[in-house]
Amino acid sequence: MAQQKTNDSQEVGGEEAEGNEMATVLVVDDDAAMIASTTSWLEEAGYRVLMARNGQQAVEVFSAQGEDIDLVILDLVMPRMSGEECLDKLVEIDSDVAVIGTSGYYIDDATYSNIEPKVKAFIPKPINPPMLLKLVERVLHPVQD
Repeated sequence: MAQQKTNDSQEVGGEEAEGNEMATVLVVDDDAAMIASTTSWLEEAGYRVLMARNGQQAVEVFSAQGEDIDLVILDLVMPRMSGEECLDKLVEIDSDVAVIGTSGYYIDDATYSNIEPKVKAFIPKPINPPMLLKLVERVLHPVQD
């Protein structure tokens, strides 16, 4: 997982976003409106956002910039390359990749059993913005027992 950058900061609403320290999130979804909404929520919270419109593009972005990506929010149901296949390729590139899975569709038991050990969390669509931001924070900054 990429180290957080501490020498750069982004101002949100005139105040520096606390705790996010420009963590970079790759948002992967085939729905342009979903990418736009998620990007807006994350940027307002102080995150740097990269976008990919399909699994293949996500793999290309992650291959090129994975060391700078702290978290991937991945739609699990997409055309061309499924989210499950994309997830497998991301894990091949970096076995420690932090992924939040999302979908507006039912995920069958077989698919869920394959993805469950590879994702840090799952959030269903339609996405509730405050819930997403709490989940992102929890995945990026887990509480140690």
